[in-house]
Amino acid sequence: MSARVTLATLRARALDYADMTSSEFPDKSRLRDYINSGISELVDLLVQSGTEDYFRKDTTFSVTSTTESYALPDDFYKAVGVFFQSSSRRFTMDKWQPLEIDGARTTPLQSGTVELWYVPQAPVLVAEKEEVPAVFPQGWEDFIALHAAVRLLIREESDASQLSRERDMVK
Repeated sequence: MSARVTLATLRARALDYADMTSSEFPDKSRLRDYINSGISELVDLLVQSGTEDYFRKDTTFSVTSTTESYALPDDFYKAVGVFFQSSSRRFTMDKWQPLEIDGARTTPLQSGTVELWYVPQAPVLVAEKEEVPAVFPQGWEDFIALHAAVRLLIREESDASQLSRERDMVK
């Protein structure tokens, strides 16, 4: 199981990688943005590799045969599965096509409950003591800190190639 890590910990680790622990150069809000960007990139990498289950959430909502559009959860990023529930059974729903499928309207043929499995958007850290709420594989914090350190060095117009290679190895 991976450890929970705070924004302050990721910030300190990124500054250490960039050899800027006593530097006045890095702007705190910019470094926070780089860390959040690294978290987002890590989520994308894991989702693209087929490991959505690290993040998967689910929700249910009622559908009717007269409604064709439904609101997604506020934190929705990517659908993993959609199921129609009927008589205590769950049936996989095929991907919806806009407007019509073979001449038939895409509104549900019957009312019922739909269960949506989805990947939420990547978490965004704001406060120093805020922990990354997602559970990532072991070593994830190195990827994020290296990502932020590389961005810091590029912004400073320093050579980031060594840290970039190290980040790619962690990836």
